[in-house]
Amino acid sequence: EELLIVLLDGRHARFLTSFLGNVTEHPEIQNPFPTAHTQAPGNDKTKSQPSSHRKSDERERQYLKSVAEMAGFLADARSVKGILIGGNNVSTKELLDFLPEVVRKRVISVFVLPAQAALQDIAGIVSDLQIRAERESESARVTSLLDRFRANAKAVAGLQPTLEALTEGRIHELLYAEGMSWKGARCKTCRKIVINQTACPTCKENLFPIEDGLDLIIATALDSGANVERVRGPAAVDLLPSGGIGAFLRF
Repeated sequence: EELLIVLLDGRHARFLTSFLGNVTEHPEIQNPFPTAHTQAPGNDKTKSQPSSHRKSDERERQYLKSVAEMAGFLADARSVKGILIGGNNVSTKELLDFLPEVVRKRVISVFVLPAQAALQDIAGIVSDLQIRAERESESARVTSLLDRFRANAKAVAGLQPTLEALTEGRIHELLYAEGMSWKGARCKTCRKIVINQTACPTCKENLFPIEDGLDLIIATALDSGANVERVRGPAAVDLLPSGGIGAFLRF
């Protein structure tokens, strides 16, 4: 999914979108009355200002309000569900306070990076954050699957229960661990997928040709209208004791 990146400091705010690894920059907002925040990322200190400059607080609020409004506009216009906010610690924290709640709920990460960072550096940060978010999402899906399986609540885990549900057309979403591999074939008589056997246990028919069993499972699931997701890292490790495969069921 496309992501919105807001990168700011006390002088200007940049707006970028990332989709399929490509980062696109949009018109930025300049602060007409720049704050004295130091530009080094992570530095929260501010320089002292004479009393005649006390109006800068209100000007700063107007600048941050403009940034928040533009972030909300871009997120809505592009149907963006995930927002990343970067810059120095002061500016990012202040911007969060100005974002409407509905926009703030879409913020998935806040990070430290100079506002003038090159596009390749921004792309690298975004890629790392996306991978982390994907792994966390996969772990949550596997945890939900196993919890529902143990509660007998429209979920199965393990190769044979999954194959049975697949044959019956009951799978809503198939999950499998990265690295899983089986040899299998589809019985020409009953159309069941049979794994690691040379004859169909139901029809006693000899099975050929022997193919990649996982490919057969995935193709059959997709043909039935099910979603399919490969899980990696910790999520794959969690799923392995249950056979490395499972599914949420329609019924």
